[in-house]
Amino acid sequence: MSHLKNKTITSKEYIISELKTLVKDFPNVRVRYEYDSRALVHCVEVVPREMYHSSDEYISWENEMTDRFIQRFSGQNVCFVSDDAYVGVKNAEFTLYGDSFAPASTTKEAATVAQEAPAKRRKRKELQPV
Repeated sequence: MSHLKNKTITSKEYIISELKTLVKDFPNVRVRYEYDSRALVHCVEVVPREMYHSSDEYISWENEMTDRFIQRFSGQNVCFVSDDAYVGVKNAEFTLYGDSFAPASTTKEAATVAQEAPAKRRKRKELQPV
């Protein structure tokens, strides 16, 4: 992110840049982005859901990215979900794929397997209202 420090960019440009870094660092991931103007929130869908729910490395990245985003764009919100969320990305403005992304992890078969496995509790920070 050092290439963005001295440049004024929009919140959307910032998120896109961060997500490009994410798919490089986690090559098995796919991300989809949408801005919900009614809710005033940037939504990012992350799959495979196993990584979203259970990868300590990913969860740490998400927490740190969220902290940086809020620090830089204090009046805005970013929300991360996976494809099993009740709410999520309906009309993606863009999609990024890691080099090793395997789409099978988003199928109904994978969903059944994921539901049968005991879920690991996510260690997410609780955000305080601004």
